[in-house]
Amino acid sequence: MVVGSAPISGTVLNFIRCAVGCLVLEGYGQTECCAPVTLTVPGDYRADHVGPPIACCCVKLADVPEMEYFAANHQGEVCVKGTNVFQGYFKNPVLTEEVKDAQGWHHTGDIGMWLPVSYNQIKGLSYPSLIACSSACLLMASRTYRFVWERSVQCQY
Repeated sequence: MVVGSAPISGTVLNFIRCAVGCLVLEGYGQTECCAPVTLTVPGDYRADHVGPPIACCCVKLADVPEMEYFAANHQGEVCVKGTNVFQGYFKNPVLTEEVKDAQGWHHTGDIGMWLPVSYNQIKGLSYPSLIACSSACLLMASRTYRFVWERSVQCQY
């Protein structure tokens, strides 16, 4: 099973894994990213995170000073770049410019925070420092997600 339309509490996820006895993966994504940005790794049974970015994604956190979130403090808006990220909204360049910067990073509007033991926590909605490419993990508080950060790789996109 894959859970990804909304965050699932760790208690519920652990219960489903035990009661149903099957592999349950949790992911994070958006329509603008052709759905997935991250997906938990089979065999990782820690709850409350959404796994590393899929192979075609880079993830970074950007400063959100009005909410006092700074990438230097491992907090900020989650930004995604990669081959799965959309090129823009159909016939709406103004809206596209609002969510994509000059370097091609899609600003999701979700607030994230890297936690100790290589976790990232999403704290809420916001509407640059490179954190991870190809292997990280994310938690969101109003929508609660976590990334597990396994290694950092330079973004090729």
